Amino acid sequence: MKRIVTALISFVFLFVSFSSVLAKKSESGSVNKRAVAQELKEEKRSEFEQRKLEIEKRVEERKATKEAEVRERRTERIRHFWELLGKRIQATIERLEKLTGRIESRVAKIKEANPEADFSVIEADLAEAKGLLADAQVKYNEAVDTIESLLESEEPKDAFEKLREEIKDIKDLLTDTHRILVHTIGDIKGLRVGLTGDQPEVSPAVTLTAPPTVTV
Repeated sequence: MKRIVTALISFVFLFVSFSSVLAKKSESGSVNKRAVAQELKEEKRSEFEQRKLEIEKRVEERKATKEAEVRERRTERIRHFWELLGKRIQATIERLEKLTGRIESRVAKIKEANPEADFSVIEADLAEAKGLLADAQVKYNEAVDTIESLLESEEPKDAFEKLREEIKDIKDLLTDTHRILVHTIGDIKGLRVGLTGDQPEVSPAVTLTAPPTVTV
């Protein structure tokens, strides 16, 4: 009987030991499976993040390319506009300068023929016209600099608004000059002295166009 009890105890001990070993192996296997699963999860996460970065990079590249194309089209549009308007402004300044010179020459001839006539108002008007033309030339030169800034700027809105104001100022100056010269020629004719021969012709009213609307 004693031997049977001893055998049973030994069997129970062996069973418990074997169960413990199996439990440890099972636990170890579970740990390994979790570790492998975690590793696979991290790899997938890394691959996802990499794909996401690549997609974002391609999107940014396409966006940058599109923006560059828009800037290039805007630049070409402004450059073409300024080539036309700039030539028109400079031609108008030169035409009014020539007209002023012809009027001065005419006044000199009339003064020579009639030195007693009062030319003070006419001479004052001519001096004002020449001053306005000088201001217009300065404004034109400033507009040229503004155009260069506008074409090179990544954010051209401020430069564009400045250009718009400068063109408006030039137009106002040239319009005022034209008005003064028309009035001066009328005053010369009113003297009724030495009016034979050619008379200075008044150029058409000054017409300038504002810069085109540009999306910035």
